[in-house]
Amino acid sequence: MAEPDRLKLWQVTRLARIQAFREEEASRELTAARQQLAQAQQQMADAAAAYEKDVAKQAMARHQRWQHCVGRELNGATVRALHAEDNAGLASIKQHAVTHKKAGQHTKQAESVLKNAEHALAHARKTTARRDKLKLQIQREYRQHERLREEILRDEHSQMLFVHRAEDHSV
Repeated sequence: MAEPDRLKLWQVTRLARIQAFREEEASRELTAARQQLAQAQQQMADAAAAYEKDVAKQAMARHQRWQHCVGRELNGATVRALHAEDNAGLASIKQHAVTHKKAGQHTKQAESVLKNAEHALAHARKTTARRDKLKLQIQREYRQHERLREEILRDEHSQMLFVHRAEDHSV
């Protein structure tokens, strides 16, 4: 094999190893992104369930508080206490709403990371395919070069035999 061909083949082989490493890394990142998305979606579902549960719980508690007071004469302190409990319940609902919103943002970020990881893996696979194609082309060129070299050697050998036979017959 000629030295430039060996160098080309060595370079392509080295690039193939590097590209295989990059593809494996992109694959690992994709797997991690999928896991993060699944966790984010689970957190989103948990936050939604907690929000709905708290809304129902606070609504029921408020209803019972006010229903318990029906028919009674309430003084200002009792009404303020009922309003304070209502406000505490609303604050709890708002806190769950904020948690739900944050979980939604986290899910969107995880989806974005997943999309980027999918693009990176697709790019790595395309690059690997191009490298493989280049390697095959170099190998084909090398085999063609070797066949031509062998044919030239056979032709030279045949010509030498022909010349020797011609000399033997002419003597």
